[in-house]
Amino acid sequence: MEISKPDGFISKTFNILISFISLIILAFFVYISATVTCLVDNNEKTYFLKDNIYIHAIFTAAILAITLLIGNSSFFKDLLKEKNKKDLSTAKAIMLTIIFVVSTLFVYFSSLPPVSDQAFVQQAAYGLRHFDYSLFMEGGYIHTYPNQIGLVLFSYVFFSIFGFGNFLAFQIMNALFLVLFYKRLCDITGLLYEDSAAPQLMVLLLGIVFYPMHIYCTFVYGTIPGLALSVSAIYHALRFEKNKSIKNCILSALSILVAMLLKSNYLIFFIAIFIYIVIATIRCKKAILLTLPTLFIVAFLIQAKAPSMIVQKMTGIDVGKGASSYSWIAMGLQDSELAEGWYNGFNKDSYRQSCYNPDINKQIALNAIKDRMNYFKDNPYDCLEFFSRKLSSEWNDPSYEALWIIRPTKNDQNKNNLISSLLTYDNYFLQIGFLNSLQFFILLGCLLFLVFKSKNTGFGFEVLATTIIGGFLFHIMWEAKSQYTLPYFVLTMPMAAVGYHKLLFDTRELFKKNRLRIFLRLVLPLLFFYLIYSGTVGKNLTSDNASYKEAMERELESGIR
Repeated sequence: MEISKPDGFISKTFNILISFISLIILAFFVYISATVTCLVDNNEKTYFLKDNIYIHAIFTAAILAITLLIGNSSFFKDLLKEKNKKDLSTAKAIMLTIIFVVSTLFVYFSSLPPVSDQAFVQQAAYGLRHFDYSLFMEGGYIHTYPNQIGLVLFSYVFFSIFGFGNFLAFQIMNALFLVLFYKRLCDITGLLYEDSAAPQLMVLLLGIVFYPMHIYCTFVYGTIPGLALSVSAIYHALRFEKNKSIKNCILSALSILVAMLLKSNYLIFFIAIFIYIVIATIRCKKAILLTLPTLFIVAFLIQAKAPSMIVQKMTGIDVGKGASSYSWIAMGLQDSELAEGWYNGFNKDSYRQSCYNPDINKQIALNAIKDRMNYFKDNPYDCLEFFSRKLSSEWNDPSYEALWIIRPTKNDQNKNNLISSLLTYDNYFLQIGFLNSLQFFILLGCLLFLVFKSKNTGFGFEVLATTIIGGFLFHIMWEAKSQYTLPYFVLTMPMAAVGYHKLLFDTRELFKKNRLRIFLRLVLPLLFFYLIYSGTVGKNLTSDNASYKEAMERELESGIR
């Protein structure tokens, strides 16, 4: 299947713009990942630690040496041959099966019940079943956060089938959706790079070893299913562009609809796909492609209106707009005991202060935003430090709070609990070291993809890049949390796999005519961030090594964690 190339002024301009912004963002990620590590303690307080780039370099070199050795083996070369498609499919199926098994083992041995937002959502679903609507009334959780209604209704239907309180069934469903996620990510990699199937296998291998995603299957929440369906929407949109099949068009729209119902943040994926398909329509000059954005608009209206209408029909309660979305932005611009821009209760407190009036709450939030922006305007150094620490805390936790999620298993009385053993002092830091270098490896590969990118690069990368850019821009302003950025980090895997494949196996062709361009693309953005963070701001991103180790000694060795 041939990948479309940018054609025409609008398409070329969009391609250049997305490529440039992606390059800057990935250079920032790589620089921060090489120099800083952010980790959270039991109370979710973020610590900013100094990193060791030499360890990352050794780790990356070792992985690439092994990859090169395997890639040049006769067995691997035979596996990738056209005549061995069946064997290749079998290899992919085995790797996807391993992903499911590992995820299921994490779910089984963790035995984690829903907590916090997960628990409130499940209580609301249980309340619907037993005519207890207290969480839907003024001041209740759903009344404050009506964006959770879609997940409440999904949980209501799911647990009506499998039994309320059967959280294991939900978690196993997450494991199945994780398989779908990696299957579609592998498929997208195949569309992105058609010359070899090796990058597809690398994506699946990363899916096996990057176990924070397996841990997230313990969430009785919409994170994993929503992500799997969002990536499926991307895949079917790409397929629709190529084959103009209405089936793919409908599947893309349905997938993003359910994803947004499960978790409203997947609206960012919706916007990225919408922009992509509009550009594709302009480029291809095929009116049939307008079917997808039309269905997307319908999907958006359904997810915006239908859940609240269904709940009102079931309960007789008009939940309303809830806390203003501006209150999350205001909170994302404020200080917090956890880290810059992290949760400090402003959204909930300001909604209560407004007597649960969304319009008054909106005005309170807008005033808070205005005050904070004026402060940043008058104090540019504080502004730079605030957003540097906020972005680093969001994007540079190598476990994306996965190890924080399973902390309750530390108190398990079963001394043989495999998951609990991960949280011993030595094992904890061993894992952090591995995940830290793996994070750097993936981000560097994605940066190399953008550095090597040429006019012949498949156009399909832009929908992935646009989604990552959207997540980055959104979380500059929104409430911060490293959990929230995980869906965008894993989207870098296809580009990372292709980037390393080009580095290892297409070196001669890449550097024949493009050495200066490659050098400038790689060095200039990294040099830019080195100059920014070579002073006091950079030191403030690496100031907590001693205090974090003391906190972990208390938590991990005393059994608090």
